[in-house]
Amino acid sequence: DIATPGSSNVGNMFAGFVATPQFLTPPGFITSTSSFLFLSVTCSTPNASIRYTTDGSLPQTNTGVQLSGSGILLVAGTPRALRIRAFATNWIPSEDSAGSYFLNATTVFRTNPVVALIGDASQVFFKSNGVTSIVGGTWVSGVWYAVSQADYNFPVKRGRPFERPVTVDFFNPRRTNAASTRAGVRIAGSNFTRPRYQLQGLDAIRWDGSCEQNKPQLNLFFRTDYGGDFQYSL
Repeated sequence: DIATPGSSNVGNMFAGFVATPQFLTPPGFITSTSSFLFLSVTCSTPNASIRYTTDGSLPQTNTGVQLSGSGILLVAGTPRALRIRAFATNWIPSEDSAGSYFLNATTVFRTNPVVALIGDASQVFFKSNGVTSIVGGTWVSGVWYAVSQADYNFPVKRGRPFERPVTVDFFNPRRTNAASTRAGVRIAGSNFTRPRYQLQGLDAIRWDGSCEQNKPQLNLFFRTDYGGDFQYSL
């Protein structure tokens, strides 16, 4: 906080980084005789508190839920996209851990490959800063055009500025454990398709409808920036 050339630092100082919290049960499908169970997590930093979110957002000191008692509640039939992060007084907050959990999912669901993406809804996937963001403008003969300087369309753009970080969970029914990694996600599509995407209200609808304008393609990029090499047999 205060410049002290040639002498020891003064002012506010941090003891270090809080250790990244860990799920004691790996992400994936869980079968139980109960319709609910509690998921335990741990952190190796003494006296650290853990907060979690279920909407893909990064936990902050004033957001998410403070972990207490038995753990994080999982309810049968309700998939959970969890992010956990640890905090301690006079320490820098930890990196987050993320995982997708499915308690007592149907047989059809459990016996098919699943790819689950976890990220902040408005910063990774949807408006106002996610990869599918189309704000303002109008479609003329099916093609999007801006009508003011405030209008923007991310799907027509390409390159790293329009890539967002996500956690990717792979679930292969032929394998016991899921695989989880960090990656970048971008919109995909041809030069013909991109300006014809509409992608309005995707956070509230299924993506498997018949309208191709609301059915985006996605590319995943596995870079060293996100954590190194990733190998997983499909």
